[in-house]
Amino acid sequence: MKRFIYSALLLIFILLVSQFAIVSVPTVTADVQAISEYKQVKAESYQLVLPKEWVVDQKGDSLIFKKHDKSIGGLEVVGYYDNLPLPNHSETINTKQLSGYSTEVTKVDLKLTQPAASGDTTAVYVTHIYFLFKAKQIAYDFFVDTKEIDEKLSLAVAKSFTLIEKEKIAVPKLTIKDIEKKYAAENVVNITHYKTDYVLVESRDDVNHYANKFELFNLRTGDADILPTIPNYTKLAEIRSENEFVFFADGTNSEYGGRQFPFIIECRRSYENTGFDGDFSTHIINRYFTVDEAADFGDKENEVIKDIRITLNGIEMLFGPMKENDMGFYAAYTSIPRTKISYISGANQLVVRFAKTDISNAVKKNQREMKEGNYYIKSYQCSKDGEDSIITLNLTPSAKFYTARTDHIYEFKTSGESADMPFLNVVFKAMMEE
Repeated sequence: MKRFIYSALLLIFILLVSQFAIVSVPTVTADVQAISEYKQVKAESYQLVLPKEWVVDQKGDSLIFKKHDKSIGGLEVVGYYDNLPLPNHSETINTKQLSGYSTEVTKVDLKLTQPAASGDTTAVYVTHIYFLFKAKQIAYDFFVDTKEIDEKLSLAVAKSFTLIEKEKIAVPKLTIKDIEKKYAAENVVNITHYKTDYVLVESRDDVNHYANKFELFNLRTGDADILPTIPNYTKLAEIRSENEFVFFADGTNSEYGGRQFPFIIECRRSYENTGFDGDFSTHIINRYFTVDEAADFGDKENEVIKDIRITLNGIEMLFGPMKENDMGFYAAYTSIPRTKISYISGANQLVVRFAKTDISNAVKKNQREMKEGNYYIKSYQCSKDGEDSIITLNLTPSAKFYTARTDHIYEFKTSGESADMPFLNVVFKAMMEE
């Protein structure tokens, strides 16, 4: 009887002294009742029960737990991955699948060490409990310092973890008209709807002539996020989810007049952080063309092809200035010459033309001595066409796709000065991975 009265009083205590507003109360299991005095903590998307003596620092869905001004653990949202997102410099001691939860839960005991370069040999032992929600592509990482918190207590807290079912909002916080007003000083180029709640707006700044800007709006919550594609001129290629957008960049940008080989920009985020517009990060991916697709990039002239190297999967061409063009070569930045790539189908040749470019004697000699190619190039020839230089690549049947990127070599001279020399790296593939 006393145990029943004690359990009832504990439940009433939760309802009266909750630290935050309660949407629904976490299940008060026998595990949680093992905590002598406790409180409910509510974040944006979840809630749980903690010992009353724990101090909580909260920022959105991230919690830091402290006891006597010392950090003892926390809880944060992480992306969902097939492999658990374990911390750096960690050694797994034990992994266990936990049962009795509404979703997949994995407990991992870790030993954390400092980087070897620090000289610090101390180790910290922590327990991470991952709540994995595959359908939502999200995971929650609850972690504690095992020196401060024993296993029984950490499991009791974990057992109280529940997601908050968000209330349906009948009227969205944002409308298309609200968004259009926001862009009164700019030109809305395109509005793309995604699912029920999301709108992607592409806008153009006709005053400053920047590259087009992309901004994602959640009509239900009013949240806005910038997709970091500027300063590159891009167009939307694919929306994989509200957390991942793919753009094709044509290689030009609004900051300088140079042109790179076209590439792909992927804007990704782990989850939506309401009230913060910097959720997304930029990932640059090589874009491959079929060998019969033409390309036009690069921007300088009056250069010399100083060296050509065959690699395992392509070819590299190094450039330097003509004797009378040192100033122009190094002015502002170094870059490869204006380059045009075309294909001769009947001969299976990729033709790389460099505008107003010469060929060094060393390159001409190496071309004559070349006897073997690689997996994609049988051989190459150098030739001149007026002021232009042409490198003709005789391809193997395996060469189906290609990409090109500009890299740099920094040459340090005996005088202490350095020279930045650009080179073009053309890479081939036989097939594109899914």
